[in-house]
Amino acid sequence: MPYVSAGDSELHYQVSGRGAPLLLLGPLGGSADLWGGAFVEQLAQQFRVIVPDHRGTGRSDRGQAPYTMDRLAEDAAAVLDREGVLTASVLGASLGGMVALELAGLHPSRVRALVLAATSAGGPGSAPWRAGALEEIKRDGLMAAASLLVTPAYTAQRTGLISRLTVRQMAQPPVPGVLQAQHALVTGFNFSARLPLITPPTLVMTGEHDRLTPPENARHLARAIRAAQGIVVRDAGHCFWWEAPERATAAIAEFLSAHSRQAERDRRLMRYRAGA
Repeated sequence: MPYVSAGDSELHYQVSGRGAPLLLLGPLGGSADLWGGAFVEQLAQQFRVIVPDHRGTGRSDRGQAPYTMDRLAEDAAAVLDREGVLTASVLGASLGGMVALELAGLHPSRVRALVLAATSAGGPGSAPWRAGALEEIKRDGLMAAASLLVTPAYTAQRTGLISRLTVRQMAQPPVPGVLQAQHALVTGFNFSARLPLITPPTLVMTGEHDRLTPPENARHLARAIRAAQGIVVRDAGHCFWWEAPERATAAIAEFLSAHSRQAERDRRLMRYRAGA
């Protein structure tokens, strides 16, 4: 299991698959293990998937540095450095989407393309998160609000995924104080004024029935980011990657592959013009 030193913290991360690098940044209180196996496995069929544990979650230690959004973004950059990756596509979900925006703002050359899932820019134009659910997560962890993370129809299927992920979280809970620190980051985040400065091609994704992060936030992101397009994952909730991993990965792969082809055409055109 690889680790990287990031400031005063030792960060754990996982790597699977081959292909163009894709960095996954997870939600509040969630470690790399809480993405759900099917989603990561399907992405790994086409990409080199790099999945860190945020500091203080999973196998990453907390360190003593202030728990800030830019610190989490620098942690993500440190993981890319450790893997020898100069530029990667970045998929951020919920809190991870905010970290992805911060990373793109701080280090635009490191982000080839963005996928923002079930997240918010905060500030003007954004709809508030469901406050009661955030308080629940702050107190007891991500899986405490599982009934709000997926649709009732998915819960009724009794797939066993929610139970398995709950057991994983109970076996390796966040370091004390980390949930409270992450909660403060989410509720205090305000990136709206900087959204027009985001330059990478961006896919904004939301579950049709997201009861934690209202889908209006996805519309705000898609309007404010110049190179953005939006997708609504039908019949799914906040953690649509649990409910519809096949549809989610297909949309992500199509977007990233199309961008890669366009980037290659642009490079060929530049070489042609340089040689003309």
